[in-house]
Amino acid sequence: MNWRVIPIVAIPLILYAVSQHRPGEEPVAIASGQMGSTPTPLFPNAPRSPEWHTYADYRWGEKPGGNGDYDKIPFWREPTYDLDNGSHVVDYGSDAGKQKGPLPWPAQLSRLLAIDSVPGGGKALEVRFPVGFPGGFAPARIFRHPRYDGNGLAWSASVNTGFLYVGLHFRLSPGFSLNGNVGQKLVYAASSVSDNKGLNHIPLNLRTAEGRPGLYPAYEPQHPFGLHRVPPDRANDVNDGRWHLLEVVQEPNTPGVRNGRIRIYIDGRLAGNWQDALLFAKGQTPNLSSLSINTIYGGGSHPVPAEQQLLLGPLRVMGH
Repeated sequence: MNWRVIPIVAIPLILYAVSQHRPGEEPVAIASGQMGSTPTPLFPNAPRSPEWHTYADYRWGEKPGGNGDYDKIPFWREPTYDLDNGSHVVDYGSDAGKQKGPLPWPAQLSRLLAIDSVPGGGKALEVRFPVGFPGGFAPARIFRHPRYDGNGLAWSASVNTGFLYVGLHFRLSPGFSLNGNVGQKLVYAASSVSDNKGLNHIPLNLRTAEGRPGLYPAYEPQHPFGLHRVPPDRANDVNDGRWHLLEVVQEPNTPGVRNGRIRIYIDGRLAGNWQDALLFAKGQTPNLSSLSINTIYGGGSHPVPAEQQLLLGPLRVMGH
């Protein structure tokens, strides 16, 4: 019998993929590189102690709980909503005010894109910033769908005492410009507790630094107000056209006392650590019960100078 020897050629894997995992185990991303490279958790600094609860765990385009897929983000068309398609979110669209005549850009500026480089695989949620879009407004405002009452981008106030973890993979398009404005907001956190009326924190914000190029992650409490920005070092600049993971862990302060703790991680690395944060004023209750992806451009009035985009990847929200 004649035998032929078939050569086997080793082919490196150049992709991101989610490994198979059992319930309760951490999903991992296999980073670009060779077979056998060490898998990296998608959210390496997510709390793992039993008192922490996961409120939301999003892979855009995949229904939470692994119950199938969806191909768009439901949109609010005044005065009605698109039906919940299993994503359990809704995009309220731009808050840039009424325009005379047709809009110079699509009404819905968020959409799902299939992109090979998304950490963990799957689709990215794209937010488009069209040229001329006004500073101080958001092209997309994504909240829990009003016809869904389970955990997601909102949860019962009874299961939170002011502790919060948010992890988000994101990418700014190359050359993303704030055109003289001061920040690009990503995520807001609020509370339904009556004592906390007006509280509207920004746990994930990208801020400029005077005299420095780049954008640097920050936590910006509102009512009470504050700003906790990582040092404006080159290593902390996330405006480089690449995917980054931004994680924040919040431990509440005694109301009215500056003893809260905030930790900000960039790509798994601790970049900022504060133990004097005022997150809840005297008379407020340590509590957060909802999150929104509210992509306000600016902190100023200068318009978007050129077409650009923000890509969002996997998102995790936890608290206790």
